[in-house]
Amino acid sequence: MLISVTEARKAHGQAFGFSFEEAVGPLELGAEAIALTKPVSANGTIVADAEGISVRGTLKTAFKAECARCLKPLEEPLDAEFDVRFHKSADDDDEIYLYEGDSLDITDMIKDYALLAVPIQSLCAADCKGLCAVCGANLNEGGCAHHE
Repeated sequence: MLISVTEARKAHGQAFGFSFEEAVGPLELGAEAIALTKPVSANGTIVADAEGISVRGTLKTAFKAECARCLKPLEEPLDAEFDVRFHKSADDDDEIYLYEGDSLDITDMIKDYALLAVPIQSLCAADCKGLCAVCGANLNEGGCAHHE
């Protein structure tokens, strides 16, 4: 996901819009991979100044999940906002994004912000009854001998 910054670098302080939709690989969270089920749609603006480039916008996609209570597979929407600075060089700070030349590769930044927006747990419904702790029956589909 490359954004040209040629014009923005010539006109410090002026906002330039960007918009794209692109498929992105899975989000890596330790040993776990979270599969995105839709392309990432991102919209925003870039503004350059003497020290770097500010990128602000929103992203939308969806990911595969399973209900934390009944283990039903589901697809969850994922929306996130971002407001990030890109710099030409790092001054002993691993927490910034870098760029070279006349384009920004925002792929890593998009993945980072998408990952931050993934909920800790997903539910198929707010009132999901989950599974029977004894026999494993899905209590949303009816009772079992242990839950009458």
